[in-house]
Amino acid sequence: MFPGPAEVHVDALAGEVGVDRPADTRGDARFPGPDVDGAGGNRGKGGGGAGKTERGIADGPIAANNEYEVVAASGSGAGLRGRVGSRGGQDKRRANAPPLEVADDLRAIKGFGDSAGGGVHEDGRALGARRCGRHEANRTIPAYFPLETLDLLNVKRVDHISMAAPLWKPQAEKLEKLLGFKFLHSWEGGPHSDFSGSVSQVRGTGIEFEVIAPAGENSFVQKYLDQNGGGGLHHITVEVHDIHETAAELERMGIKPFGGIQDDGLWNLTYIHPKDSGGILWQLFVAYKQPEEVDRNAGGGAVDLQRIDHVSMAVTDLEKQIAWQEKVFGGEVQGRWEEEHLGYYGAIMTLPGSLLKLEMIQPSRPDSFVQKFIDTKRAGMHHVCCEVASVDKAADALRANGIEPFGGVIDNGWKKHTFIHPRDSGGVLFQLFEER
Repeated sequence: MFPGPAEVHVDALAGEVGVDRPADTRGDARFPGPDVDGAGGNRGKGGGGAGKTERGIADGPIAANNEYEVVAASGSGAGLRGRVGSRGGQDKRRANAPPLEVADDLRAIKGFGDSAGGGVHEDGRALGARRCGRHEANRTIPAYFPLETLDLLNVKRVDHISMAAPLWKPQAEKLEKLLGFKFLHSWEGGPHSDFSGSVSQVRGTGIEFEVIAPAGENSFVQKYLDQNGGGGLHHITVEVHDIHETAAELERMGIKPFGGIQDDGLWNLTYIHPKDSGGILWQLFVAYKQPEEVDRNAGGGAVDLQRIDHVSMAVTDLEKQIAWQEKVFGGEVQGRWEEEHLGYYGAIMTLPGSLLKLEMIQPSRPDSFVQKFIDTKRAGMHHVCCEVASVDKAADALRANGIEPFGGVIDNGWKKHTFIHPRDSGGVLFQLFEER
Protein backbone atom coordinates (compact mmCIF):
# COMPACT_ATOMS: atom_id res chain seq x y z
CA MET A 1 0.00 0.00 0.00
CA PHE A 2 1.03 3.55 -0.52
CA PRO A 3 1.72 5.52 2.64
CA GLY A 4 0.05 8.75 3.63
CA PRO A 5 1.79 12.12 3.17
CA ALA A 6 5.53 12.00 3.75
CA GLU A 7 8.46 14.34 3.60
CA VAL A 8 10.19 14.95 0.30
CA HIS A 9 13.59 16.40 -0.54
CA VAL A 10 13.19 18.94 -3.32
CA ASP A 11 16.31 20.62 -4.64
CA ALA A 12 17.64 21.84 -7.93
CA LEU A 13 20.13 19.24 -9.04
CA ALA A 14 22.03 17.94 -11.98
CA GLY A 15 23.43 14.49 -12.28
CA GLU A 16 21.53 12.09 -10.06
CA VAL A 17 18.06 11.22 -8.88
CA GLY A 18 17.29 8.55 -6.34
CA VAL A 19 15.22 7.88 -3.25
CA ASP A 20 16.33 6.98 0.24
CA ARG A 21 13.02 7.12 2.09
CA PRO A 22 9.26 7.32 1.59
CA ALA A 23 8.62 10.39 -0.52
CA ASP A 24 5.66 12.38 -1.76
CA THR A 25 6.05 14.55 -4.81
CA ARG A 26 5.22 18.22 -4.38
CA GLY A 27 2.34 19.27 -6.59
CA ASP A 28 -0.71 17.40 -7.80
CA ALA A 29 -0.14 13.66 -7.92
CA ARG A 30 -2.31 11.69 -10.34
CA PHE A 31 -2.55 7.94 -10.10
CA PRO A 32 -3.72 5.62 -12.90
CA GLY A 33 -6.44 3.16 -12.05
CA PRO A 34 -9.43 3.45 -9.73
CA ASP A 35 -9.36 4.16 -6.02
CA VAL A 36 -9.69 1.10 -3.83
CA ASP A 37 -9.98 0.31 -0.15
CA GLY A 38 -12.24 3.30 0.35
CA ALA A 39 -9.56 5.82 -0.53
CA GLY A 40 -12.08 7.97 -2.31
CA GLY A 41 -9.39 9.80 -4.24
CA ASN A 42 -8.44 12.17 -1.41
CA ARG A 43 -6.35 10.94 1.44
CA GLY A 44 -4.23 13.75 2.73
CA LYS A 45 -2.77 17.16 2.24
CA GLY A 46 0.77 18.00 1.30
CA GLY A 47 2.88 21.09 0.89
CA GLY A 48 3.24 22.42 -2.61
CA GLY A 49 4.70 25.37 -4.41
CA ALA A 50 1.42 27.16 -5.01
CA GLY A 51 -1.74 26.51 -3.05
CA LYS A 52 -2.94 23.25 -1.58
CA THR A 53 -2.30 19.87 -3.11
CA GLU A 54 -4.35 16.74 -2.99
CA ARG A 55 -3.32 13.16 -3.54
CA GLY A 56 -5.44 10.36 -4.91
CA ILE A 57 -4.50 6.85 -3.82
CA ALA A 58 -4.84 3.92 -6.19
CA ASP A 59 -3.90 0.46 -4.95
CA GLY A 60 -5.91 -0.97 -7.83
CA PRO A 61 -4.70 -2.49 -11.10
CA ILE A 62 -0.92 -2.55 -11.16
CA ALA A 63 1.07 -1.87 -14.30
CA ALA A 64 3.34 -4.38 -15.99
CA ASN A 65 6.13 -5.81 -13.87
CA ASN A 66 4.26 -5.04 -10.65
CA GLU A 67 5.00 -1.34 -10.87
CA TYR A 68 3.17 1.70 -9.56
CA GLU A 69 3.20 4.90 -11.53
CA VAL A 70 3.20 8.35 -10.04
CA VAL A 71 3.09 11.47 -12.15
CA ALA A 72 3.95 14.77 -10.49
CA ALA A 73 3.47 18.23 -11.88
CA SER A 74 5.04 21.39 -10.60
CA GLY A 75 4.98 25.00 -11.65
CA SER A 76 8.63 25.71 -10.92
CA GLY A 77 11.86 24.02 -11.82
CA ALA A 78 12.86 21.55 -9.13
CA GLY A 79 14.23 18.08 -8.69
CA LEU A 80 13.74 15.27 -6.23
CA ARG A 81 16.95 14.53 -4.39
CA GLY A 82 17.85 11.33 -2.61
CA ARG A 83 19.90 8.18 -2.78
CA VAL A 84 19.35 4.51 -3.25
CA GLY A 85 22.13 3.23 -1.05
CA SER A 86 23.87 0.00 -0.34
CA ARG A 87 22.79 -2.19 2.53
CA GLY A 88 25.22 -4.12 4.66
CA GLY A 89 28.18 -3.17 2.50
CA GLN A 90 26.70 -4.47 -0.74
CA ASP A 91 27.79 -2.80 -3.96
CA LYS A 92 25.44 -0.56 -5.87
CA ARG A 93 25.20 0.35 -9.53
CA ARG A 94 24.95 3.85 -10.92
CA ALA A 95 23.70 5.22 -14.22
CA ASN A 96 23.36 8.78 -15.39
CA ALA A 97 22.30 8.65 -19.06
CA PRO A 98 18.88 10.01 -20.05
CA PRO A 99 16.50 8.35 -20.52
CA LEU A 100 17.48 6.10 -17.65
CA GLU A 101 16.79 2.44 -17.07
CA VAL A 102 18.61 1.09 -14.03
CA ALA A 103 18.80 -2.69 -13.94
CA ASP A 104 15.58 -2.96 -15.93
CA ASP A 105 16.05 -6.70 -16.22
CA LEU A 106 15.96 -6.85 -12.40
CA ARG A 107 12.87 -4.67 -12.26
CA ALA A 108 14.60 -2.36 -9.84
CA ILE A 109 13.97 1.18 -10.98
CA LYS A 110 12.97 2.99 -14.14
CA GLY A 111 13.31 6.72 -14.42
CA PHE A 112 12.92 9.14 -17.27
CA GLY A 113 14.26 12.67 -17.44
CA ASP A 114 17.30 14.82 -17.83
CA SER A 115 20.36 13.82 -15.85
CA ALA A 116 18.57 11.15 -13.90
CA GLY A 117 20.33 8.41 -12.03
CA GLY A 118 19.79 5.78 -9.41
CA GLY A 119 21.38 2.90 -7.56
CA VAL A 120 20.36 -0.66 -6.88
CA HIS A 121 21.75 -3.70 -5.12
CA GLU A 122 23.47 -6.44 -7.03
CA ASP A 123 20.39 -8.58 -6.34
CA GLY A 124 18.15 -5.91 -7.82
CA ARG A 125 16.49 -4.64 -4.65
CA ALA A 126 15.88 -0.90 -4.48
CA LEU A 127 16.04 0.53 -0.97
CA GLY A 128 13.24 2.63 0.35
CA ALA A 129 11.71 3.57 -2.98
CA ARG A 130 8.01 4.16 -2.52
CA ARG A 131 7.16 6.78 -5.07
CA CYS A 132 8.69 9.83 -6.61
CA GLY A 133 8.87 11.82 -9.79
CA ARG A 134 11.45 14.29 -10.99
CA HIS A 135 9.53 17.34 -12.06
CA GLU A 136 10.41 20.48 -13.95
CA ALA A 137 8.50 23.57 -15.01
CA ASN A 138 5.17 22.72 -16.61
CA ARG A 139 6.01 19.16 -17.51
CA THR A 140 5.73 15.79 -15.87
CA ILE A 141 8.13 12.87 -15.75
CA PRO A 142 6.92 9.48 -14.46
CA ALA A 143 8.94 7.31 -12.12
CA TYR A 144 8.26 3.63 -11.57
CA PHE A 145 9.02 1.53 -8.51
CA PRO A 146 8.41 -2.17 -7.86
CA LEU A 147 5.86 -3.40 -5.37
CA GLU A 148 8.43 -5.32 -3.35
CA THR A 149 10.28 -2.12 -2.37
CA LEU A 150 7.36 -0.83 -0.26
CA ASP A 151 8.89 -1.85 3.05
CA LEU A 152 9.54 1.31 5.06
CA LEU A 153 7.34 2.73 7.78
CA ASN A 154 6.02 6.16 6.89
CA VAL A 155 7.72 8.08 9.71
CA LYS A 156 7.18 11.78 10.46
CA ARG A 157 9.69 12.36 13.25
CA VAL A 158 11.17 11.12 16.52
CA ASP A 159 9.07 12.56 19.34
CA HIS A 160 10.89 11.57 22.52
CA ILE A 161 13.22 9.31 24.46
CA SER A 162 11.69 7.75 27.56
CA MET A 163 13.28 6.55 30.78
CA ALA A 164 11.79 4.77 33.77
CA ALA A 165 12.40 5.94 37.36
CA PRO A 166 10.89 5.13 40.77
CA LEU A 167 9.53 8.70 41.06
CA TRP A 168 9.15 11.04 38.11
CA LYS A 169 9.32 14.42 39.85
CA PRO A 170 12.77 14.23 41.48
CA GLN A 171 14.12 12.60 38.33
CA ALA A 172 12.75 15.34 36.06
CA GLU A 173 14.13 17.99 38.42
CA LYS A 174 17.58 16.37 38.37
CA LEU A 175 17.65 16.26 34.57
CA GLU A 176 16.61 19.90 34.35
CA LYS A 177 19.27 20.95 36.84
CA LEU A 178 22.10 18.99 35.23
CA LEU A 179 21.16 18.94 31.52
CA GLY A 180 18.63 21.74 31.14
CA PHE A 181 15.70 19.51 30.10
CA LYS A 182 12.82 22.00 30.42
CA PHE A 183 9.72 20.69 32.20
CA LEU A 184 6.62 20.90 30.00
CA HIS A 185 3.85 18.90 31.66
CA SER A 186 3.08 15.87 33.82
CA TRP A 187 0.29 13.40 34.49
CA GLU A 188 -0.70 11.09 37.31
CA GLY A 189 -1.78 7.48 37.07
CA GLY A 190 -5.39 6.58 37.75
CA PRO A 191 -8.00 3.85 37.29
CA HIS A 192 -7.10 3.45 33.62
CA SER A 193 -3.36 4.12 33.79
CA ASP A 194 -0.78 2.34 35.91
CA PHE A 195 1.98 4.91 35.48
CA SER A 196 2.68 8.59 36.07
CA GLY A 197 5.20 10.76 34.37
CA SER A 198 6.45 14.00 32.88
CA VAL A 199 7.73 15.36 29.59
CA SER A 200 10.57 17.86 29.16
CA GLN A 201 12.00 19.69 26.16
CA VAL A 202 15.57 18.96 25.09
CA ARG A 203 17.69 21.81 23.81
CA GLY A 204 18.88 21.83 20.21
CA THR A 205 17.50 18.49 19.04
CA GLY A 206 13.78 19.04 18.50
CA ILE A 207 12.82 16.15 20.76
CA GLU A 208 11.44 15.66 24.26
CA PHE A 209 12.60 13.52 27.16
CA GLU A 210 10.01 11.58 29.10
CA VAL A 211 10.23 10.16 32.62
CA ILE A 212 7.73 7.46 33.58
CA ALA A 213 7.17 6.09 37.09
CA PRO A 214 4.96 3.30 38.45
CA ALA A 215 1.51 4.08 39.82
CA GLY A 216 1.06 0.87 41.78
CA GLU A 217 3.04 -2.28 42.42
CA ASN A 218 1.62 -4.06 39.38
CA SER A 219 2.62 -1.31 36.98
CA PHE A 220 4.61 -2.32 33.91
CA VAL A 221 7.07 0.38 34.92
CA GLN A 222 7.62 -1.29 38.30
CA LYS A 223 8.25 -4.58 36.55
CA TYR A 224 10.84 -2.87 34.37
CA LEU A 225 12.53 -1.29 37.40
CA ASP A 226 12.66 -4.65 39.15
CA GLN A 227 14.12 -6.41 36.12
CA ASN A 228 16.56 -3.61 35.34
CA GLY A 229 17.76 -3.12 38.90
CA GLY A 230 16.58 0.50 38.93
CA GLY A 231 15.91 3.31 36.51
CA GLY A 232 17.00 3.25 32.88
CA LEU A 233 16.15 3.95 29.27
CA HIS A 234 12.77 2.45 28.44
CA HIS A 235 11.65 3.28 24.87
CA ILE A 236 11.87 5.64 21.89
CA THR A 237 8.70 7.19 20.49
CA VAL A 238 8.19 7.95 16.81
CA GLU A 239 5.28 9.79 15.19
CA VAL A 240 3.89 8.20 12.02
CA HIS A 241 1.35 9.43 9.47
CA ASP A 242 -1.22 6.65 9.75
CA ILE A 243 -1.28 4.19 12.65
CA HIS A 244 -3.45 1.60 10.87
CA GLU A 245 -1.27 1.66 7.79
CA THR A 246 1.82 1.43 10.01
CA ALA A 247 0.43 -1.62 11.80
CA ALA A 248 -0.42 -3.23 8.45
CA GLU A 249 3.07 -2.47 7.12
CA LEU A 250 4.62 -4.09 10.19
CA GLU A 251 2.51 -7.19 9.58
CA ARG A 252 3.74 -7.31 5.99
CA MET A 253 7.30 -7.19 7.32
CA GLY A 254 6.55 -10.14 9.59
CA ILE A 255 6.50 -7.97 12.74
CA LYS A 256 3.45 -8.25 14.98
CA PRO A 257 2.43 -4.83 16.36
CA PHE A 258 2.94 -5.33 20.08
CA GLY A 259 -0.29 -4.78 22.01
CA GLY A 260 -2.29 -4.09 18.86
CA ILE A 261 -3.54 -0.56 18.18
CA GLN A 262 -4.40 1.27 21.39
CA ASP A 263 -6.10 4.56 22.30
CA ASP A 264 -4.78 6.41 25.36
CA GLY A 265 -7.13 9.38 25.08
CA LEU A 266 -4.63 11.53 23.17
CA TRP A 267 -2.91 9.17 20.78
CA ASN A 268 -3.59 6.07 18.73
CA LEU A 269 -0.49 3.95 19.18
CA THR A 270 1.23 0.63 18.87
CA TYR A 271 4.66 -0.82 19.61
CA ILE A 272 7.51 -2.81 18.13
CA HIS A 273 8.67 -5.25 20.82
CA PRO A 274 12.41 -5.38 21.65
CA LYS A 275 12.54 -9.02 20.58
CA ASP A 276 11.55 -7.92 17.06
CA SER A 277 13.78 -4.83 16.88
CA GLY A 278 17.00 -6.23 18.32
CA GLY A 279 16.60 -4.65 21.74
CA ILE A 280 14.64 -1.36 21.66
CA LEU A 281 10.95 -0.89 22.47
CA TRP A 282 9.69 1.45 19.73
CA GLN A 283 6.43 3.29 20.38
CA LEU A 284 4.62 4.44 17.21
CA PHE A 285 1.77 6.93 17.38
CA VAL A 286 -0.61 9.35 15.71
CA ALA A 287 -1.91 12.21 17.86
CA TYR A 288 -5.57 13.14 17.48
CA LYS A 289 -5.46 15.71 20.30
CA GLN A 290 -2.66 18.25 20.20
CA PRO A 291 -0.99 19.54 23.40
CA GLU A 292 -1.32 23.17 24.39
CA GLU A 293 1.34 25.57 23.19
CA VAL A 294 4.01 26.07 25.83
CA ASP A 295 7.42 27.70 26.13
CA ARG A 296 9.94 25.19 24.79
CA ASN A 297 13.09 27.29 25.16
CA ALA A 298 15.21 24.80 27.07
CA GLY A 299 18.54 25.75 28.61
CA GLY A 300 21.69 23.72 28.94
CA GLY A 301 21.69 23.10 32.68
CA ALA A 302 24.86 22.85 34.73
CA VAL A 303 26.81 21.19 31.92
CA ASP A 304 25.66 23.72 29.26
CA LEU A 305 24.16 21.02 27.05
CA GLN A 306 23.82 22.04 23.40
CA ARG A 307 21.93 19.06 21.98
CA ILE A 308 21.50 15.30 22.12
CA ASP A 309 23.52 13.80 19.30
CA HIS A 310 22.56 10.14 19.49
CA VAL A 311 21.22 7.22 21.46
CA SER A 312 23.63 4.28 21.55
CA MET A 313 22.41 0.71 21.32
CA ALA A 314 24.35 -2.41 22.30
CA VAL A 315 23.76 -5.18 19.76
CA THR A 316 24.88 -8.74 19.20
CA ASP A 317 24.89 -8.48 15.38
CA LEU A 318 25.78 -5.10 13.91
CA GLU A 319 25.04 -6.01 10.29
CA LYS A 320 21.64 -7.42 11.18
CA GLN A 321 20.70 -4.30 13.12
CA ILE A 322 21.83 -1.99 10.31
CA ALA A 323 19.71 -3.97 7.84
CA TRP A 324 16.71 -3.81 10.21
CA GLN A 325 16.98 -0.04 10.61
CA GLU A 326 17.28 0.44 6.86
CA LYS A 327 14.30 -1.77 6.15
CA VAL A 328 11.94 -0.55 8.87
CA PHE A 329 12.82 3.13 9.36
CA GLY A 330 14.88 3.94 6.29
CA GLY A 331 17.93 4.96 8.31
CA GLU A 332 21.16 5.75 6.51
CA VAL A 333 24.62 4.73 7.71
CA GLN A 334 26.77 7.83 8.26
CA GLY A 335 29.89 6.13 9.58
CA ARG A 336 31.46 2.85 10.70
CA TRP A 337 34.54 2.09 12.79
CA GLU A 338 36.35 -0.45 14.91
CA GLU A 339 37.61 0.42 18.40
CA GLU A 340 40.28 -2.17 19.11
CA HIS A 341 41.27 -0.84 22.54
CA LEU A 342 37.72 -0.98 23.92
CA GLY A 343 36.76 -4.05 21.93
CA TYR A 344 33.80 -3.12 19.78
CA TYR A 345 32.59 -2.40 16.26
CA GLY A 346 30.41 0.67 15.76
CA ALA A 347 28.12 2.35 13.28
CA ILE A 348 26.04 5.53 13.33
CA MET A 349 22.75 5.93 11.43
CA THR A 350 20.21 8.63 10.81
CA LEU A 351 16.66 8.46 12.13
CA PRO A 352 14.35 9.92 9.46
CA GLY A 353 12.63 13.17 10.40
CA SER A 354 14.96 13.83 13.32
CA LEU A 355 18.28 15.40 14.24
CA LEU A 356 18.70 12.51 16.67
CA LYS A 357 20.87 9.65 15.42
CA LEU A 358 21.22 6.01 16.44
CA GLU A 359 24.60 4.47 17.26
CA MET A 360 25.03 0.70 17.33
CA ILE A 361 27.92 -1.01 19.09
CA GLN A 362 28.79 -4.71 18.88
CA PRO A 363 31.40 -6.44 21.04
CA SER A 364 34.49 -7.66 19.19
CA ARG A 365 35.81 -9.78 22.04
CA PRO A 366 34.46 -11.41 25.24
CA ASP A 367 35.97 -8.85 27.65
CA SER A 368 34.42 -5.86 25.83
CA PHE A 369 32.33 -3.49 27.95
CA VAL A 370 29.59 -3.99 25.36
CA GLN A 371 29.59 -7.74 25.96
CA LYS A 372 29.49 -7.19 29.72
CA PHE A 373 26.49 -4.88 29.28
CA ILE A 374 24.66 -7.43 27.13
CA ASP A 375 25.45 -10.23 29.59
CA THR A 376 24.35 -8.16 32.60
CA LYS A 377 21.33 -6.46 31.03
CA ARG A 378 20.49 -7.44 27.44
CA ALA A 379 20.88 -5.98 24.00
CA GLY A 380 19.27 -2.55 23.97
CA MET A 381 19.84 1.14 24.69
CA HIS A 382 23.22 1.69 26.30
CA HIS A 383 23.74 5.44 26.64
CA VAL A 384 22.70 8.89 25.46
CA CYS A 385 25.40 11.07 23.89
CA CYS A 386 25.13 14.86 24.28
CA GLU A 387 27.15 17.78 22.97
CA VAL A 388 28.24 20.38 25.53
CA ALA A 389 29.96 23.71 24.97
CA SER A 390 33.04 22.69 26.97
CA VAL A 391 33.81 19.30 28.50
CA ASP A 392 36.22 20.83 31.04
CA LYS A 393 33.59 23.32 32.20
CA ALA A 394 30.96 20.60 32.25
CA ALA A 395 33.23 18.43 34.43
CA ASP A 396 33.78 21.32 36.83
CA ALA A 397 30.03 21.94 36.98
CA LEU A 398 29.35 18.29 37.77
CA ARG A 399 31.88 18.37 40.59
CA ALA A 400 30.23 21.52 41.92
CA ASN A 401 27.02 19.50 42.09
CA GLY A 402 28.69 16.66 43.97
CA ILE A 403 29.14 14.41 40.93
CA GLU A 404 32.51 13.08 39.85
CA PRO A 405 32.68 12.80 36.03
CA PHE A 406 32.84 9.09 35.29
CA GLY A 407 36.23 8.23 33.78
CA GLY A 408 37.46 11.80 34.14
CA VAL A 409 37.96 14.00 31.09
CA ILE A 410 38.96 11.75 28.19
CA ASP A 411 40.86 12.99 25.14
CA ASN A 412 41.84 9.90 23.18
CA GLY A 413 41.76 11.02 19.56
CA TRP A 414 38.00 11.07 19.02
CA LYS A 415 36.52 14.10 20.77
CA LYS A 416 37.12 15.31 24.28
CA HIS A 417 34.40 13.73 26.42
CA THR A 418 33.32 12.49 29.80
CA PHE A 419 30.37 10.63 31.32
CA ILE A 420 27.69 10.96 33.96
CA HIS A 421 27.36 7.54 35.58
CA PRO A 422 23.84 6.05 35.88
CA ARG A 423 24.11 6.12 39.67
CA ASP A 424 24.44 9.91 39.49
CA SER A 425 21.89 10.59 36.75
CA GLY A 426 19.08 8.38 38.01
CA GLY A 427 19.70 5.41 35.75
CA VAL A 428 21.03 6.63 32.39
CA LEU A 429 24.64 6.75 31.23
CA PHE A 430 25.11 10.17 29.63
CA GLN A 431 28.16 10.82 27.47
CA LEU A 432 29.15 14.47 27.18
CA PHE A 433 31.41 15.60 24.32
CA GLU A 434 32.50 18.83 22.70
CA GLU A 435 32.97 19.52 19.01
CA ARG A 436 36.55 20.32 18.08
